[in-house]
Amino acid sequence: MSQSELTLETLDGEQYRFRYPRLVMGLDDMVFDAIDLIECEEFVEAKKLLHAVIDAFPNHIDAHHHLALCLLHQGEVNVAFNTWQKAVETGLSCLPEGVVLNDIKLEWGWHENRPFLRAYHALGLELYERGSLNEALLIFESLLHINPEDNQGVRVPAIKVNFDLNNSKNILKLCTRFPDDSMAETLYGRLLALYQLQNKSSRQALKIAIETFPSIAEEIVKSTHSEFEDMLYGDDFDEEEVDALEYWENFGEYWEETEGAIQFLAEGLLEYGQKK
Repeated sequence: MSQSELTLETLDGEQYRFRYPRLVMGLDDMVFDAIDLIECEEFVEAKKLLHAVIDAFPNHIDAHHHLALCLLHQGEVNVAFNTWQKAVETGLSCLPEGVVLNDIKLEWGWHENRPFLRAYHALGLELYERGSLNEALLIFESLLHINPEDNQGVRVPAIKVNFDLNNSKNILKLCTRFPDDSMAETLYGRLLALYQLQNKSSRQALKIAIETFPSIAEEIVKSTHSEFEDMLYGDDFDEEEVDALEYWENFGEYWEETEGAIQFLAEGLLEYGQKK
């Protein structure tokens, strides 16, 4: 194996880590500079740096990932999608013969794995935006397997796509993997899935969700909702209210589509909440 290639090395058991050649160390500074330019919305200059990195080392996954972000911001959606596909294919091509991605772990704790995990996540999100729900779900489930600690929060879009596919049972299985999770999307996702399945545990889930994030319950039961952008940039910015409205923007449709769910939540607020 050439020392100038990107490879996957075995650690303990099923643990793997990407191994980049030495020449990439000098290129990483250019990628970091490009990231700074992206944050300043200097996409043209960022693309120049990223193309230079890719010219020097075509298998630089992070350069492809951030190039795709630039392209997406510039409205070149299809090119961005193809770029993310290339980044993921580059990583998958490093799998040793006979090794399947879902048979290994590529944990976030190893910095060398993060470029692939970021690109794979982004590809899943783009597939979701394109309406390829089952393909997106396969990627999210794969990410949750290879990086079980889920440092990226992949469980959030995984819950969303399962609601789209009416997979309440899958949502409960996913939430069971994170029993101590205090993310709003997980707590309220589990609650709604339990209610959809008419599971008696929904009452306890209702209590936990409302006591942890009462503002989200208050937002869901409202008859009308503010525009997210208006509240985000308004003069009376309130972080809890913005977070609650963001949850509604992303998940409100599932509450509206589930007969009786909002009323169930409203009754829970009277019992467990402290309405302002």
